[in-house]
Amino acid sequence: SAASDVYKRQVSEGVFYTIKAWTVLPNGVADIQNANDTTEITGCGALRGIYTVGGVGADFIDITTLGNVLSACGIDSTTIININPGFYAERLILDHVPGTNDTTTLTINGGSVDSVTLSNDLFSVVYMNGTHYTTVKNIRMEGTGTVDCYGVQMRDSASYNVIDSCLIVLDDSTTNLQDVVGVNTSDIETADTQEGKNAYWNTVSNNTIIGGELGIRFEGQQVNRNIGNSFINNTLLNQEDYGIYVDDQDSITIVGNSVTGLRNTNADGIYLFDIQMFNVSENNVVSAPDWALYIADGNFSLDGTPTSRGKVINNMLSSQSDYAGYFDDIELTDIYHNTFASNGSGALEAFRINDYVGLDIRNNIFYSAGSFAFTADELLTASGAVMDFNSFFTVSGANLIDDGPNLYTDLVSWQVAQPSFNANSCL
Repeated sequence: SAASDVYKRQVSEGVFYTIKAWTVLPNGVADIQNANDTTEITGCGALRGIYTVGGVGADFIDITTLGNVLSACGIDSTTIININPGFYAERLILDHVPGTNDTTTLTINGGSVDSVTLSNDLFSVVYMNGTHYTTVKNIRMEGTGTVDCYGVQMRDSASYNVIDSCLIVLDDSTTNLQDVVGVNTSDIETADTQEGKNAYWNTVSNNTIIGGELGIRFEGQQVNRNIGNSFINNTLLNQEDYGIYVDDQDSITIVGNSVTGLRNTNADGIYLFDIQMFNVSENNVVSAPDWALYIADGNFSLDGTPTSRGKVINNMLSSQSDYAGYFDDIELTDIYHNTFASNGSGALEAFRINDYVGLDIRNNIFYSAGSFAFTADELLTASGAVMDFNSFFTVSGANLIDDGPNLYTDLVSWQVAQPSFNANSCL
């Protein structure tokens, strides 16, 4: 057949167009079956450069429109969206934004948490579904619901995203909140717990998260651990149940965060399940009602062979009535320069370990107001541990150390019984 004429038109960025095409006299004869002669597609030009959203004269009238255009049109070079000051009662949905990569990035900037607020009462304020290389910063996010409500939620392998310098405000007075989380990864919006290939190499940094059932919860998948996520320098206030909770994560970094004001009598500061090659350092958990730091299955050999040691370094961890640190099924981890303090009249051991291999425990302070300063459920000598330059103290005046089946009322007795440990430790 003869060549067709093609109509050419330059498309504008973020503007939707419908292209419609149909046949005329195919093969030079009339088509008696013309119901299928026409097709059409709708598309739009990718964004590039700097844009504004909200208010008179802005490139996008509101947050919803911005999300729709980004999700449909994408970007084809580095793009910055500046949100004009205002209160926006709507969600930002970023759904598989096309075109983003390590050199073509998207930034959505509120300028200041004092001038831009996004508010929503059901599901997330910012939803990052299969979103990559996107930074969201300087925005106040208000999640006003008590069920299935998140500041930010990621899923479907969202990767290389940054949530930075935001203020995330959730309910901090209601009890029995359900799936109310500051920053969450989960494979469905109706639960914060759904395992999946949810998120990789994302950074949550310099945020203040107030309220919620949990401040940060990242859920991975047992058969496909999520890799490379980082929580750095966040302030978590007044969560009901957990400051930070993670599951099935590999190469995770939790550094420089503070957790205070936990509300539930059984609330925990930092709660970590099934983690490999982790760095938990420079965090401050203040007066957790229950455990300040809990690690279960850290570098655990039955979950795979780690290529680097875990790190628990230079943390300040205190509990009101339970263990300041409790590590179960933990292997190949360096525990340096931490303070573990179990306070209160009903306090338990400052630090407890169970089922452990290859730990290096040095330069720590272990303090308990009501029980042992240090408890090892199995003899340290049988585990390949290194232990020295630590300080131990208990207010109770009873036993100081519980090492497997053996109890010691003072450090000297332990040093005599186990001369390979604590030669340079003190009270």
